[in-house]
Amino acid sequence: MVIELHDDIAKILDNISDSNDINSLAINKLFELMYERKHVVKASINLLNSIKSFKFLNPYNHSLISYLLEHRSTVYSSLPPLNKKIIVVPSETYFSKSDSEYYITLDNSYNITQAKLSAENPKDYNFYVNIFHYLNKNSLYTINLENCSFAGSTAKEFLEAMDKNNNIVLAISDSDKDYKDDKLGDTAKNVKQYIDRHKGQSIMDYYILGMREKENLIPID
Repeated sequence: MVIELHDDIAKILDNISDSNDINSLAINKLFELMYERKHVVKASINLLNSIKSFKFLNPYNHSLISYLLEHRSTVYSSLPPLNKKIIVVPSETYFSKSDSEYYITLDNSYNITQAKLSAENPKDYNFYVNIFHYLNKNSLYTINLENCSFAGSTAKEFLEAMDKNNNIVLAISDSDKDYKDDKLGDTAKNVKQYIDRHKGQSIMDYYILGMREKENLIPID
């Protein structure tokens, strides 16, 4: 997922006097996640320069940011179109309501973990992640999406567990509809209800297939 840093993060870094400060740990962890290809961290050139000169930045992150400053436009422009992102801000006063942006303070961003692609079983996960990598094949930078599967009856419990672990989750579910105006199946309904109910509290989203199941996407021949 794209994690965008607000320019005012620089003001927080200027006031950090301890390497164990939670904000110091958080800024280092965010770029470590990018180095591990778990997320993409995006920032303005001015902010990247400020972070590069941050006295508690670890050597690996310093090298990564130096690379980003040199290749910034190439790295970011090669990313596939994304309509969701996390914005890291100095405080909750910067929060804004949005269906496509999730706001989080710098200190709380320390709890961000790897993004997970959730499907109904491992075979479905492999199908979707292969599509993702195919569409992303020309990008200089790709994101590793961790597999985690759920079933209809356990979808709610599964999402609760992911939520407690501060995971970022995209859940893809079959609709199980027999026809266009039919009701959603139990899995899709449980996923939709849980994520809709926790909007603004969790970084989770879902996509329900327009057809009955994933197999309808595969040509017979």
